[in-house]
Amino acid sequence: MTKKVPLYAVILVVIFAVLITFQITCLSLMKSQRPIGDVQNGGEATDLAAIEEKLELISQVYDEYYIGDLDYSELETGTMMGFVYGTGDKYGEYMDAETYAQFTSDASGDTEGIGVMVVENVETGLIEIVEIMPDSPASRSDIKVGDLISAVDGNDAAELGYYKALDMMQGKAGTTANFTVYRDGRYIDLSIERAHVDQVNVNYHLYEDGVTGVIRVTTFDAVTAPQFKAAVEDLQKQGATRLVFDMRGNTGGLLTSVVEVLDYLLPEGVIIRITDSEGNEQTQSSDAAEIDMPMAVLTNGTTASAAELFTAALRDYDKSVTVGTTTYGKGSMQTIVPFSDGSALRITYRMYSPPKSENYDGVGITPDIEVELDEALWGQSIYKITDAEDNQLQAAVAALNEQN
Repeated sequence: MTKKVPLYAVILVVIFAVLITFQITCLSLMKSQRPIGDVQNGGEATDLAAIEEKLELISQVYDEYYIGDLDYSELETGTMMGFVYGTGDKYGEYMDAETYAQFTSDASGDTEGIGVMVVENVETGLIEIVEIMPDSPASRSDIKVGDLISAVDGNDAAELGYYKALDMMQGKAGTTANFTVYRDGRYIDLSIERAHVDQVNVNYHLYEDGVTGVIRVTTFDAVTAPQFKAAVEDLQKQGATRLVFDMRGNTGGLLTSVVEVLDYLLPEGVIIRITDSEGNEQTQSSDAAEIDMPMAVLTNGTTASAAELFTAALRDYDKSVTVGTTTYGKGSMQTIVPFSDGSALRITYRMYSPPKSENYDGVGITPDIEVELDEALWGQSIYKITDAEDNQLQAAVAALNEQN
């Protein structure tokens, strides 16, 4: 029989360390929460002690009357998630040990899998391979960009649905992914052993004009800065004399990562202004070294957080022109508080602002040149849009041409 633990005990935790992050995630939140009333008079609770007392009473009621069995692990997770939701912290999240371990792995740039980037194919609902990471298990296999995963472990992927099929494709290093791809009218069975894979967050190429380097950054984590610098240097060697940074779909990442990237690009001066709950401000700054090239930044409604800081900082220093649509508008910072059982809490604790301009939280950044993506491309993954189709990219290149 499972040992019963008072529900109020789940709020007693031990704090060990702090990790700063800008990360935006999708939370599965409880649909509704009623205000917790004071246990004595039915009024509104005024402090945590009243909430703790009410939780103890609920625990006792379930101990005595509930007809079912309680899963205390799920109960703890649900209670913590409910507490965070009740605070109104838009970006707060309680993560159990498994979720937090995955989060830290992702932030470090080290993932486990076969090493592919995928999107949902809107026509079939299947998983489509849009990129194969270098030096990954996939790069040493017969899989190709454009392949559609039609079955996973013998299960029809269309019947499973995109997210279920994607979940089944994932797994620990050393295990094997068995799946079938559809390519050129035929089905091909593949078995690939999963391994530790370094994420590729920076993709780049030389535009058809031979002088414009296009760099797409998907997120800011531990591996982004070195990949970003390598991309700029390689494009310069290829003949690029100007750069377009594609921040569309980039929802943020780590403070340390975006600061390192901006330090590489900006002249000496403030990169970010950070304000705590008491109004105290601190700054982080760049050294004198900079990249002196004409620049443009592409944005859309899913450009958020660290990607917005990147956009605003370059514009504050008159380093770039911004092209696209208004960004998401997230000017707050979160900190990660790990607990002794391996779980963790993400909590909003500071606001941040660009070097010179105002905080854009809840507002977003309006581009210098507003250009909507062509309607024919709506719903398509940005990875599947070619340069010839991408009217926003073309507008950025045209803006750089006008500067010459």
